[in-house]
Amino acid sequence: MRKILFLTFIILPILYYAESMENIINSGEYYFGEGVADNYQEASDMALQKLINQIVVVVKYSFESKLKETNFKVEESVESILKTHSSATLRNVQTIQKPKKGKILVFHYIKKSELNKIYEERKKLIYDMYLQAKEMEDNNNIGYALKYYYFTSILMNSLPDQIVSYEGVNLTTEIPHRINNLILNLDFIVTLDKMPSEKERKIKFEIMYNQKSVHFLEFSFWNGSNQEQITGRDGEATVILYGGSINFKSLKFNIKYSFYECRNESKILADLWNVVNKASFKNERIIELKKKEKYKIAKNKGNIQINFSDINNCSCVSEIENETMTLLNIFQTKNEIEIDRLYYSDAFIKNKIKKIFQLNRPTLIDNDISVKINQTTNGWELRRIGIMTNYPSVHKKSTEFLILDFSEEGKLIDINYSINDYVYSTFVENKKSLTDRRNIPIILKFIEKYRTAFMTRDIETINKIFAEEALIIIGRILQKSKKYSDLYEYEQIGSDQPDVEYLRFAKDEYIKRQKKIFNSQPDIFLGFSNFQIRKKNNIEGVYGVSMRQHYNSTSYSDEGYLFLLIDFNEEFPKIYVRTWQPQEWSEEKLIKLSNYVIHKKEKNK
Repeated sequence: MRKILFLTFIILPILYYAESMENIINSGEYYFGEGVADNYQEASDMALQKLINQIVVVVKYSFESKLKETNFKVEESVESILKTHSSATLRNVQTIQKPKKGKILVFHYIKKSELNKIYEERKKLIYDMYLQAKEMEDNNNIGYALKYYYFTSILMNSLPDQIVSYEGVNLTTEIPHRINNLILNLDFIVTLDKMPSEKERKIKFEIMYNQKSVHFLEFSFWNGSNQEQITGRDGEATVILYGGSINFKSLKFNIKYSFYECRNESKILADLWNVVNKASFKNERIIELKKKEKYKIAKNKGNIQINFSDINNCSCVSEIENETMTLLNIFQTKNEIEIDRLYYSDAFIKNKIKKIFQLNRPTLIDNDISVKINQTTNGWELRRIGIMTNYPSVHKKSTEFLILDFSEEGKLIDINYSINDYVYSTFVENKKSLTDRRNIPIILKFIEKYRTAFMTRDIETINKIFAEEALIIIGRILQKSKKYSDLYEYEQIGSDQPDVEYLRFAKDEYIKRQKKIFNSQPDIFLGFSNFQIRKKNNIEGVYGVSMRQHYNSTSYSDEGYLFLLIDFNEEFPKIYVRTWQPQEWSEEKLIKLSNYVIHKKEKNK
């Protein structure tokens, strides 16, 4: 009796499934596909492929005007586009599975009336990226604004709609309008034009948008032998001409908006890049230069002048000036033997200088340098020395600014690349409370160390930053500490947010990949397009730091969202949490300070 009941239990579901599949197939109301294989995933992939093929037949005519001309058939191109929606499709697709002759049969189906829901997630992604671009534009971060707007224009061509609208915004017209407007309203003003030698000409530009300094912009120009990429930061960019090009009377700048090398920052973009049409924008700007008779050959070559705009009651200005002059003279000579001689007693500084020379190839922008001295937790810092870095394998030169750290006695103890000056002034010069005045500069100092670790491929520091232990962030060498996991608790605010295991996996994979990249890529560059510091409302001294990080190298690019939880309530400020979310754009899915419940403890416990 028990055996009969058991057999009945097994057979009934199979009969039910068969009847359901037949009804679905004959109803005419569904797209469907069936796959049979030894394992579920293979059968599911086969079924999904057949389902997509059915959709292609219906929607291919809506995509024809959006497809790039290739040797592929229209159906193949549309199929490639639809596959980029698969993550959204699978959430809307229903599934029947059953055994079949020792294998697994998977049947995927979706109502034809539900097809538009497949596109809704893509529209939301486009809108989220559009909002990021708009934020960049509002902050005069024009380079990233152009990049994000252009990426949204590509994503729009993965939708069959002739007009793409979301939240009341006509994105089809709005995005090209904004790209054109950004390019049109950029101004390049020559602020320095001199010849350090008879065969070298150095031209410095101020970059403005709507009469405000541009925080980040990339452009290129023909230097006489190839197209050279230039990165401008904090409203400044420098072009160096050699040989016959020193006689140029004008420069033709091409404002960068397409960012082809960054397409792999999003798998969807990478899959679409060679399938859909991409818009073209008029991005040329002609910059008139001074006449040749006004050029001046620089006298006293190598003579560096340091001007202090503010010393903030520093008691060791002369010592700092001497240390700075010594370092800058090395930046001019790039003499490795001299580095060994001058810094033989400090292996940390010696190795860091060598790494900067080897990997970033710096050149001083000007011999007349204006700087400022600020007091720090353990000494003094000198901000900011302008240099140009060079990355030959990507034909790119970038304006950067160095921050020098000194002990209380004025001895050089560290060198780092600065964060964006807009970020620095926003959080340091506009700090609200006495607590913020002490804590925020420490956070920003850490972020500068973090960026420099990537620029100098300091994998030991990066390992410490992403380790599970707490991290003491004061001092030139970061120290790992005991992990107090009972001090905080992660909570998912929304169902779309990742769980703890996923966050740990993403972080571990990131470090593994980073080690390989450091060893294989000739050139590496790291930047931030977005940066926020938030204070925990109900607990004094706890901050959340979030940033959107962009990583470019010779043959690889990456984009992701980094969150740090920093606690100042112990003897030394510590980072307790670091989360990494690669290629994430949805605001609802990003990890924030509000995801963490902090359990109060007595200080120094």
